[in-house]
Amino acid sequence: MAQDALITEAGDLAVDVNGDVPMIEDIDELAQSCRLALNMWKGHWVLDEDEGLDTDSVLTKGFDKNLATAAIRDCLLEDPRITDLVECSFDLDKKTRVLNVNLKIEANNQIFSLYTDLGELN
Repeated sequence: MAQDALITEAGDLAVDVNGDVPMIEDIDELAQSCRLALNMWKGHWVLDEDEGLDTDSVLTKGFDKNLATAAIRDCLLEDPRITDLVECSFDLDKKTRVLNVNLKIEANNQIFSLYTDLGELN
């Protein structure tokens, strides 16, 4: 069973009122791991430039749903615990041009949902 420190939606380490760092585990840890992977741009982590999301395929002017879904699938399947991307739908705020994604992910014969902000379209 994996366990990790809780990271806020803003990407900061969570700290409670006592100064302690809350821990998460099981499906919550896996969902957080997926969210962090999707928010790491491919080529931007010096220890492994192949890790992360290929944002050139997702946050592009000529947005292509199939290309974006494939890039998200590739990113998620880098984690050996993920067995499949079951469903992927996009929500584009036309005013802010921020792209959100709603995912159903399979891991360990269990399906969980994840909704996250991928960033602003170019």
